Amino acid sequence: MNNTRPKRDAVVYKMHGDVTVPADAVLYKEQYERYYETHAPFVTALSGDLVSKTFLFIGFSFTDPNLDYILSRLHTSII
Repeated sequence: MNNTRPKRDAVVYKMHGDVTVPADAVLYKEQYERYYETHAPFVTALSGDLVSKTFLFIGFSFTDPNLDYILSRLHTSII
């Protein structure tokens, strides 16, 4: 989810939804598997920011399959 706010100090990326829009939440296996089709602009934006900005991950275990996919694609493209 992307909420752009003027004069912000930080960007918060919510890959699988937000409590304010429960109908858009990614909850089950098929939604995770089709994530790259249904959220392509988000994946592109996040990928670009991951290589050009500093990130702080809070409360995250790095076991998310969608983030793992994005990070592995970035890793193989950089090598």
